Amino acid sequence: MTMSEFTPFKVFEEYRLIVMDETTDPDEISFLDAMKFCIGHIVRFYMLPRFKKNANNEEGDKRTLARCVALTSPGPHAFVLITDVLKLEFLESTLRPYREYFGSDLMKYLAVMFIKSEPFRFAPEEYIESSLLLRRLFKDGHDGSRCIIFDTAASEDRKYGQVKCFVKMIEDMFRQNQGQYFSNQIFEESERAIQIETQKKEKEKRLNIRHYEDEKQKIIKQFEDEKKKFEDEKKKFEGEIQKLIKRLGKIEDEKRQKIRQVDDKSKQLKQSNSRSEAAEQVMSQHLIDALLSKQRFIL
Repeated sequence: MTMSEFTPFKVFEEYRLIVMDETTDPDEISFLDAMKFCIGHIVRFYMLPRFKKNANNEEGDKRTLARCVALTSPGPHAFVLITDVLKLEFLESTLRPYREYFGSDLMKYLAVMFIKSEPFRFAPEEYIESSLLLRRLFKDGHDGSRCIIFDTAASEDRKYGQVKCFVKMIEDMFRQNQGQYFSNQIFEESERAIQIETQKKEKEKRLNIRHYEDEKQKIIKQFEDEKKKFEDEKKKFEGEIQKLIKRLGKIEDEKRQKIRQVDDKSKQLKQSNSRSEAAEQVMSQHLIDALLSKQRFIL
């Protein structure tokens, strides 16, 4: 018999589980799908985004987490950490940011599922017992284990049994928490703090924008003043150029006029000299003629 052939039981209760996904195993999806129809409960999964472990993304992470948990109102029955990494250091470092954000109460509602496609060499309890931190987180004040292995290579019957064990573990943990959901108070406070911080940043952003706009207007005004000053100086310079051009034109006219006057005087002198030379030639000719006449008379 396969998991898909099981007849759904009568639905008598809904479980809201927040999944902290820290695995890359695609078989995890088959496990989540299986839980939705073969347990006799409505099981709703809310996938919690991973912490980016980056200070620049911290506020964005918190807002995303708060919105995710708000969808589970009045609160989740449990948190489920799904991982395929069996290193203690990884599990401890993975839990740390969630625990810091959700508070120590998170551990009362936390279950861990190890997704493996190969045989697990020891029981989850032994894995927890090997770490003082994990032992303190998972054992103090609680009865029973809150860790389970889901073997993706197991038969369908075995997988079904694993799912039943997991749901029973959630039920037992919920009873140990006196039937109380994980409180949304922390998210409401966190959301308020985030809203205050967001409003503060928005205010700072508006002030910065206003400051930049003022600076922009100052720069524009300074540019316009400089432009006007340049245009005025340009006009003044162009006026001076026009004056110089007119002056040069006047000087050029005076030069041409003086040249004409000099040419006219030179021409007049030449004409006067020509007339004088002609008169002298006439007089010389008269003298010569007179001398010749006198000489002939004597002879």
